[in-house]
Amino acid sequence: MDAENDWNDPRNKFPAILFRLSHRTDDEFRSGYRKGDSEQTVVNSMRGWWEIDSDDVLAMSDSKALNVRHAVAFHRGRARAVVRIDGWRWAAGLVGDAHHRVDVDQVEYRDHTGSVKFGRLQDDGWRDNSNVRWAFDAKPALPEARDAWLSSDSSRIFKQRRETLVSVWPCSLADDQRKLVERALLTLAVELRCHLTSVFGDPTVAAWRQNFEDDKKVEWRNSDVAFSDDDPWLWLEVARKNGHQVRTSMSRRTYEYLEQLRHLRNRWAHYAFNEHVSQDEVDSLGRMQSFFNDIGSENSARGVGFIRRVLETHVGRREAGGAA
Repeated sequence: MDAENDWNDPRNKFPAILFRLSHRTDDEFRSGYRKGDSEQTVVNSMRGWWEIDSDDVLAMSDSKALNVRHAVAFHRGRARAVVRIDGWRWAAGLVGDAHHRVDVDQVEYRDHTGSVKFGRLQDDGWRDNSNVRWAFDAKPALPEARDAWLSSDSSRIFKQRRETLVSVWPCSLADDQRKLVERALLTLAVELRCHLTSVFGDPTVAAWRQNFEDDKKVEWRNSDVAFSDDDPWLWLEVARKNGHQVRTSMSRRTYEYLEQLRHLRNRWAHYAFNEHVSQDEVDSLGRMQSFFNDIGSENSARGVGFIRRVLETHVGRREAGGAA
């Protein structure tokens, strides 16, 4: 709907684990990337072995959590290969350069009896074992996922992702929880402004905004305050002030979401010092997702839905930790 809204990125339809491949310094290394590597070589490198928190592996795999089904290898900000994940596996005891050299399908380790073993996720042998590396089996990605990730038109994977070995697209479990809420709210500002403009026209919406700003400046004793297009508060207030007209462009339920989302924005603004989000905030993001679907902004609904699942995972972990 709008160039500012990065939820329109086609890659968001295929959430993925991002594996950053560094330069392969040794010809004998399985892992890493060198210019000219075939796609299969890149896939073999991406498949393992990685140091990943076991809880993150479960969250990324679980359909009730992040439900990530794709894996993408990237190097210097560009995707080099994409596959579907077909189950996780683990190995203990890899030391030194072993994880660079050992093929994912050949790795083995010895248990306390000296027997050669190979572990998979369902064995639960990885639990409480700090010396575990993870790999995964792979299947070819759907053509639509390949087109989205490997298109020459796709923007580079931004710097923050390049600084970590493993992250998740479009949002990661390592991302700041408050900033994820902020990202959703910025999307709300874009989509609400675009919806108002598409229904009522730019001149009408510009006049609504100017009247609102003028009233606020009088209320604030002629303070010289700049109103940002990126602040959802501005557009939520403009919509509320002209509610008798805005209501005609939405169902009653959809319009009611706006008041609930105004509370979410105010909570975020006033309690941004809180490190963790609450279940109420997560629920509000669910209403934002419904709001976007109702006004036809499916890409934004999908993106905010992923943010909500990330935050639900965090809340679930906190509650489980508290119960323990």
